[in-house]
Amino acid sequence: MTAVFNSENDICNSRADYSPVHFDSVELTQSIALLDAVIEATADAIIVYSMDKYIIKINHRYCEMMGIDKYDAYLHSFDQHLDIFKRECINAPSFFTRFNKYLSLQKTDKDFVLKFTNNRYYTLTNSPYTINGKMLGRVLAFRDITHEKRTELNLIEREALYKDLSIKDNLTGIYNRRKILLELKHCFSESKLQKKPSSLIMFDLNDFKTINDTYGHGMGDFVLQRITESISPCLRKKDIFGRWGGDEFIILLPDCDRLKAEKTAHKIEARLANLGLPLKTPITCAFGISTTEDETCPEALIHRADMAMYHIKHKSTHRSQEHFEKQMTFSNGSQKK
Repeated sequence: MTAVFNSENDICNSRADYSPVHFDSVELTQSIALLDAVIEATADAIIVYSMDKYIIKINHRYCEMMGIDKYDAYLHSFDQHLDIFKRECINAPSFFTRFNKYLSLQKTDKDFVLKFTNNRYYTLTNSPYTINGKMLGRVLAFRDITHEKRTELNLIEREALYKDLSIKDNLTGIYNRRKILLELKHCFSESKLQKKPSSLIMFDLNDFKTINDTYGHGMGDFVLQRITESISPCLRKKDIFGRWGGDEFIILLPDCDRLKAEKTAHKIEARLANLGLPLKTPITCAFGISTTEDETCPEALIHRADMAMYHIKHKSTHRSQEHFEKQMTFSNGSQKK
């Protein structure tokens, strides 16, 4: 049917009656198209779902993130999408705990970090969408932060490496002198505070210079490495093993009296005698032991053990048991009767 207008007023009245409705429809269509374009253009992966868990909107980045076809994505229920999260998200349990907390809340949850099985990282922003105060669903936006996260992890690894280098001996991989001194102060103060004895073992290799001169410094380095590898199984987790310098080593034994320290030293000596190194003579060491019961400061603990080791080294270059059996210790260079 064709509309007939008898006058200009009829045309104006017609526009007044119909053009507003026509304009709203066009505006709505344009707004929807604009919204779709914005959602597709954004760098975030987006999924919008209703409170009854129907999928309202998904963009292509979400499909790429989840590894699914866009057409199939709309056919899935939201619960099926959550099942994909369970498979692909490494920290899924914590994700679901957080997700369920905000499920019915008109609040936005930001910056939760998800790690996927393909080693990609995303931050999740979980926002409600409402009309007139009524929540109709939620919008999940996932931002790919893989590059930033890997940079952060590399920085953490680098800092850990630098820290490790600052406290570890480069050749043997055990603690260096700096770390030993720090741990010694802590161990000494804790021992006095808890009123429990702690001990220190100092030892060095007999005739190590001969090994270097006869077989070369490469063999000398290899011997030091094999010694540290052999000794570590003799120690407790809380014991501190470090290289004091050259062929000298120190072991801090928290919560350990002299008798237990001597037993540890005997075990170490036995292991070193059976290293199976390609040398003409077995490895032997001189040991010195001191305990916190006898000393008033950390430095004295090292001094007493050093003097005891010096005594046994120059008295017997083959065995250290003689020192233990006679319980000979030194303070300020004089023998304790």
